[in-house]
Formats: sequence, structure tokens, C-alpha cells
Amino acid sequence: MIDERLTIIAYSSIILFIVAVGLTVASGLGIAVAIVWNALLALDIEYYKLPLTVAENPFLVAASVIDVIVFTLLAVWLAALFFEFIKGLGIRERFQERKIRGFRGHVIITSMNRLGELVSAKLKEKGIKHVFVVQSQEELERADEIGVFAIMGNPTIKETLIKAGIGNAAYMVACSDDDIKNSMIAISAKAVDSKIKIITRVAKEENIPKLSRSGVYKCIMPEVAAGDRMSESIISAYS
Repeated sequence: MIDERLTIIAYSSIILFIVAVGLTVASGLGIAVAIVWNALLALDIEYYKLPLTVAENPFLVAASVIDVIVFTLLAVWLAALFFEFIKGLGIRERFQERKIRGFRGHVIITSMNRLGELVSAKLKEKGIKHVFVVQSQEELERADEIGVFAIMGNPTIKETLIKAGIGNAAYMVACSDDDIKNSMIAISAKAVDSKIKIITRVAKEENIPKLSRSGVYKCIMPEVAAGDRMSESIISAYS
């Protein structure tokens, strides 16, 4: 997505610069002088040695305005490139991994979905440290957006779980809507740290025994939990 935006900004800058040069040439200047003047103006470098006064020529006024826009677009483009460069160095990931290594008694959430975000929001309210394990760049960007720690990787792989600080974590929340995936996550987590308590979402009630055998501490069916809350609200209204 950001590559597309950078491309649009780059092409827009080029087109606007060409328009500005055209307007400058239309004012009576030679094309070489027009290119140099607009380039310097777009780069915010003062350059006044022109045979025409800018304020007296509408073409130069328009070109000046366009060059200001070009300068702004170039600044945005360069800033975006800089952040992409920083991202490529993996500084963010290393910083987060260093912070996570200092966590104690935190929670690992293995899916950046609606349920995972709801759990995260509740933990955040209580000041409980937690970290997501995500598997796509979009999920990583979403973690940045909502301001939570996230590690990129497969939650069934030992190295990923270690990066998420499983050795010092108190709980793991496996909230995928796929019972098999949650079971694999539970088995993998228990293989790395047998003491961790795993709370998992379960889609089918018949899978609860299987998940329990995988080492799951507690299985929760969101639909059942929601039904209980709804019925409690109705019952309380009659009492």
C-alpha cells in the first residue's frame, strides 16, 4: 500500500513540476532557466536572478504556487522513504523484542482478529502487558495502529514463541476461529513451556475434549458466553 502511495506522490510531483516549467516558459523565459528556477524553488532554495518580476507575471505566480506544492510532496515522499528505510533495518522489531524480554507475567495473544483485539483492549484497561503474534504485514501495521506490542511469526514455531516471551508469560490466548489451529498452537506452546496457561476459543463444542488434551487451561465458546450474558440481562429485568 505504501509503495503505491509513494509512486503516486512521485508521479504527481513530476507532472506538477513539468506544468510549472511550462508556465515559466510561457512567461517568456528560456526552458533551461525555467527548469533551473523551478527546481531551486521546489527545493526551497531562494533564487531571484530572473529577467521578469514574479509578482508582475501571472505565469510565474502560478509556477511558484505549484513549486510550493511540489516541495511539499517531495518532503512527504522523502519522509516516507526514510521510514521505509528504518523499517527495513528491523529497528522496530529489535526494539520490541528487547522490551518483551523484560516482560513478566504477560499475556500472549495469537490472532489479530476482532476477538483478539477485544481481549487486548480489556487487558490494556487493566494495565496488563500483552503481546500479539501476527503473521502478516497488515496485522503488524494494525498492531502499531492500536498501540500494542507484536511479533511477526508463526505461533506454532518455537523461535516465534520465544520471541514473544513465552518463558515469562502467564497466559496465552489462542483466539483463532479454527479449532485445529488453536489446538496446534496449544501443543506447540506447551512443548516450549509446560507451565503456561492457555485459554482458547472453540468453535465446536465437540472439540473441547480434544483441546483439553492439548493442554488447554480453559475453552471458551464466544457464542455461548454471549448467550449467557444476553439471557442474564433478560432474567435480571424480570427479577
